[in-house]
Amino acid sequence: MEKLFPSNKVRFRHLYDETDKEEQILFYRCSLMVETYIKIHVRNQEDVYNLRQEVLLKVVEGLDKSYHERGRFFQWAMTITINMVNDYYRRKKNA
Repeated sequence: MEKLFPSNKVRFRHLYDETDKEEQILFYRCSLMVETYIKIHVRNQEDVYNLRQEVLLKVVEGLDKSYHERGRFFQWAMTITINMVNDYYRRKKNA
């Protein structure tokens, strides 16, 4: 995705409307990053969507419980993603 500079803001107004909250933008970027990582490691498309949904649910639930505004949101979300992918392979191996 292209970086947003003040001159590009008019061009990308439909993507980043002024009414959008910062949390929504962070969540959108996080979901793209999570989906990309899962697609690289899991080949079954149905499992990719299921894992993505599980990870994003854990991120949303964890925002109130375990994330304490340390400024490392993406690293925190990727840690959850990596652990979920590892659990997926562990369950698959034991099945």
